Amino acid sequence: MRDIQQVLARWGAWAANNHENVYWRPIAAGFSELVPSKIKSREQCIDDDGLIISRCIASLNKKNLNAHNLLFDYYIFGKKFMKLASEHGCSDCYIGRKLQNAEGIFEGYPYGLGRQPGNGS
Repeated sequence: MRDIQQVLARWGAWAANNHENVYWRPIAAGFSELVPSKIKSREQCIDDDGLIISRCIASLNKKNLNAHNLLFDYYIFGKKFMKLASEHGCSDCYIGRKLQNAEGIFEGYPYGLGRQPGNGS
């Protein structure tokens, strides 16, 4: 697993437990209880890192909505490639590439903000 995937997986578990009332998209309004328990039970990041990542994700929402939504669906809502492929009308391999691209886009965000999750700076 790439480091960014581990960071996002821990953030997804942290956000799924709704620390700081992470923004839930309107389509999911009232459905935050539907996040699978397996997501909530994963190892979580610390609050400081969660807040940094949430800030980056919020910025990504403004600049690249598709990447933001894909990261949310995969890391917070725990949707599998087949489900995402069905929703996006493409193959699961293509979703894998799109997710990898979204992770790559996101990966530079904490550095651009002058902070890196997990390094305590």
